[in-house]
Amino acid sequence: MKYQLIENTSDGLVTHAAESAREALSLWHALDGGVQSIMNEQRQKISLSDLRTAAEYEKAQKSGS
Repeated sequence: MKYQLIENTSDGLVTHAAESAREALSLWHALDGGVQSIMNEQRQKISLSDLRTAAEYEKAQKSGS
């Protein structure tokens, strides 16, 4: 699933795309708390805990393959 992270910068809002929950979570950490919102590919706003759960699910799926 793809995700978008909306970062609030001094220049305004910046959108970052991620191809997976694990990538989005890594990006969230890299942006150091500047993320205003996280959205899934259905454009639904999700919480950080939901993103963490999705990343764990992806990790488990990869390990099980």
